[in-house]
Amino acid sequence: MANLLFPHEQHSSKSKKDIIDKYNLGGTEISVDGSSSRKSTKELKKSLNTSKDSKQLVKDLLEYKARTGDTDVNPKIIKNYKSIEDAEGKASTQNLMLVGGSIAAQTGIGIGLNAKMDYDLADDKAKRLAEGLNAQTKTKTKLNLIDEPLKSNFNPANNTVSSGKNKAIMAHEYGHADAYKNKYTKVFGKAAPYMRIPAMAAPFAAIGGVSYSLNQQSKGKGNKVTDFIAENPVATAGAASVPLIADEAYASYKGLKMLKNIDPNYKLSKGLKTLGPALGTYATIPAIAMGSAYIAKKRSEKTKDSKEQIRKLVKKDGR
Repeated sequence: MANLLFPHEQHSSKSKKDIIDKYNLGGTEISVDGSSSRKSTKELKKSLNTSKDSKQLVKDLLEYKARTGDTDVNPKIIKNYKSIEDAEGKASTQNLMLVGGSIAAQTGIGIGLNAKMDYDLADDKAKRLAEGLNAQTKTKTKLNLIDEPLKSNFNPANNTVSSGKNKAIMAHEYGHADAYKNKYTKVFGKAAPYMRIPAMAAPFAAIGGVSYSLNQQSKGKGNKVTDFIAENPVATAGAASVPLIADEAYASYKGLKMLKNIDPNYKLSKGLKTLGPALGTYATIPAIAMGSAYIAKKRSEKTKDSKEQIRKLVKKDGR
């Protein structure tokens, strides 16, 4: 059926294929992205003079030329386009390696902790320790004993600690209870029990913020906030990670302090051997965020010149 909305399209497919073959663009976004084909020829012409999105400019240019039967494109435009795609491809590979390495590190730490875990609490002793910890936090936090210490957690919403039978880990989770029910409520009020998820999500949200800011800057659409983030991506991701690390560090500090109050003979070095590596697993989260922000910044720097060249050359070639 003929395309009644954009009649030029029915004549452009062969020319578009000729361009793709001529400049070896098979396998690139140009060969699979149909966003330009959904625009009218008039819209394409306007885009070539107004758009600041370099990659989309190339797609619109090739679609426009295909519709007008012109298969000649300035080779420099193609070269710069491929340079951008190469940089983006390398950045994606680096991010996958970063995430994979972080997951491997977390897994290794977990296996090591499991192998050395000291299950030093029988059920009755665990309950008595929970009573002692509750007396210090004054939170009346409920205890749920579980068999896997590394899955221990504190749920602020229902004020429950799920803990394996290890003194340091249980004390750490009650340290969270103290923070959420005492320290954080003074600042965040009733919202305090729900702050943990945003704290864990913040480093990953920062990655999106960095990418958006770099993109806006590359198009000349930045403002004071996005430009600051674009110029300081690693620091931005690191700052977003502070609440999570601070929360975990406080829980360990407070938990071990309470444990020492309950049992003066308890060796803090023993607790640190367990909680130190466990804190390291949380450190992989800001490591991913900061690493991804660094990769995004380097990708932006590598593609900056190519994007500027494309914007200049397309205006000339699309006249």
